[in-house]
Parts: sequence; structure tokens; C-alpha cells
Amino acid sequence: MKTLAYTALGLLSLTVATEAHAESAQAPFEPTYEQTVAEFPWESAWLPNEDAAVRIQLTAAARQDLQIDMTGHADYDWDAQELIFRGDVDGGEIINIVDLDITANLHVGLLGSNVDSEIGLYNLNREVLAQFTPYLLDGNVDKPVELAQQIGPFNLVEAPFQISDSISGVFVLDFVIDTPGVTFEGTRIDVDSSDSSVFENIATITTENGFAELAFEEAEPGGTHTVYGREHGLLNSELSVRLMPSVLVEIGAGDNPVEVNIGPFDIGVEYPLVEDQEIVFDAIALDFDVPEAPEPETTGGDSSSGGDESTGDAPEPEPEPEGTTGGADEPEGGDETSGGVPLDGFGGAEADGCGCSTTNDAPAAVWTLFGLFGLLGLRR
Repeated sequence: MKTLAYTALGLLSLTVATEAHAESAQAPFEPTYEQTVAEFPWESAWLPNEDAAVRIQLTAAARQDLQIDMTGHADYDWDAQELIFRGDVDGGEIINIVDLDITANLHVGLLGSNVDSEIGLYNLNREVLAQFTPYLLDGNVDKPVELAQQIGPFNLVEAPFQISDSISGVFVLDFVIDTPGVTFEGTRIDVDSSDSSVFENIATITTENGFAELAFEEAEPGGTHTVYGREHGLLNSELSVRLMPSVLVEIGAGDNPVEVNIGPFDIGVEYPLVEDQEIVFDAIALDFDVPEAPEPETTGGDSSSGGDESTGDAPEPEPEPEGTTGGADEPEGGDETSGGVPLDGFGGAEADGCGCSTTNDAPAAVWTLFGLFGLLGLRR
């Protein structure tokens, strides 16, 4: 009978140990960032020169905007007490926007005319984008993501104008946007216990899909535990816009006006150079569901007799006299816990933060060995 009892206890312990599994929680981590990289007034000289009878000048309000969006999530393993950030494949997008409000001014001082006139206001707006897999930390094959290309030459304006009864013409403006390189790369993800301006850093991840060992000791079973993630990165930008204006002016009335053609000219709008500018994204709340406390486990006896259900402690089995058909004898060296399951807490009696335990698998293995030896004994 002892052999049968050992076998049953061993198989039961193996089953309980096998059912122990790691619990994890997931929270979205989707950093976004917008910045006006540059904003400045610009003007050209008079073209072809300031003394020319017919000349043109361009002025502009220039602007460069940057937008970065990333999708992904943070996973926390309550058993291993490890935090990892995983970006969605191609879930990142960077957009560089070039914007100019361009004003063309014309001077005509020919054949008795001496006129200064604003021909018109024209807007140049173009955006370039690229996709990548977040979060662009070390080890990410997309690091750094780069926007490097030339747009144009394209025509922006070809518009007639009328300054007076005797002065009219056509204004033409072509452009090229030259982007040797706008790049962004992630440097780290900080994990903070607070979203206040004073960062209370509790972990830092610098490699893509890297783990941070982090124990949430204050997590309450069955509740939600919140920490905050902040993406950090570096921005570099080199950008210029080339404007190519030309003007055909007709002076005089009747069938034989005088035509004056100036241009095209090639003038550059140089945007400020940005080198290794640190970018700090806004903090994102990471809300992790905390597993419930594990239920007390027993080894098959009547839990109502002799045991304390509030703590999960099972009564010590009384030794049976030889030859009786009662419960199995308790082998020496037995563990006070039941089937390898901790009495309280997550991840063992002294560790918070996990809904299961793998620390008491050895007793299950011992019981299983007892059971296997018992089965061999029965075969004999």
C-alpha cells in the first residue's frame, strides 16, 4: 500500500509542478514626436543685380517640421520579473516636411516706367517619409532611419501678372529640394516610476528587444501596476532648397511691346544644420495587470479537517500502523508547501511580482521518483 501511495503522490506532484507557468502582461508603447526643426525669414538679393532696369527679388518664410510615430508594446514577465519593449514590424514612420511661403517682388525702370510691384505669394510644401521598425536602439537593422533624396527640379509657378496698363508678363518659378540627410536613431528607453518632471528612473534599455530585470515589489495582486516609458533619440538634419525664378516682362501698349526676359536664376535657401540633437519623447503610461494571488494547494486530503484554509497549510499526516488501509505514510524530508506551490506572494515566498512559481520543482521530482520506484516494485 505504501508503494501505491508514493506512486500517487509522485504523479500528483508532477502534475502540479507542470501546471505552474509564467504569467505576463502587455501594455501599448507608442511614442510620438513633433518638432519644428527650423523656422526663419529669408530673402535673396536683387537679380540679376540691384542696378538692373528690370530685376526680381524673392523673400520667404521658411519652415521645416519633423514628425515621428512608433507603434509597439511593452511586455512584463511576472515570473522572470523582466521587462521588454517590442516594436511592430514597419510600425515606425518619420516624416520631414519642407514649407516655404514665397513672395516675388519685381522692379521695372524702363521706357519711362519706374514701378515696384509684388507679383504674388506662392507656397511650396513637400514631405518625405520613411518607415522602420521601432525602437531604433542598438541591434536594430533600421538604425538609423534616414531620409536622403532630391526632389525636383519641378515647376511650382507659371503665372501671368499685370502691373499696369502698359506692364504685364509671366512669372516662372522652379525648385529643387536637396536633402543630403535627415536621420533619427533611438538611444535608450527609460522606465520611470513617475511621469513627473523629475524622472525617477528604475530601469534603462539600450538594445533592441533587450530585457530589463525589474521587480514590482509594490504591485497588488489582482490590481494594476503602472510605470512610465520614455523614448530617447538623436536627430541630424541637413537640408537646402534651390529656387529658380525667371520673368518675361512686356512693356508698352499696342501690338509691339518691348519684351525683357530675365533669368532663370539659381539661388539657395540654406536651412540650419542640426547635429546630434537629443530628442526626449513624452512619457507613456504602461499599465500592467497584476496576477491574482495563487490559490492554496492541497495533496488530496480533506481540507476541512486539521488544515488552515486561510494559509494553505496542510496538516502533517499521522503515521499509519502497519497493515492498515488508511492514507499513505509521509516520507521523511517532506516540504511544508503543497505540490511545489508557494504559500503566498508571486514568484516564491519572498519574491513579489509573479503569478506562479518554479522554485519548488525539486520536491515534485522527488515524489515522482518515489512513484516510479513504486511502480517498478509493483511490477515485481
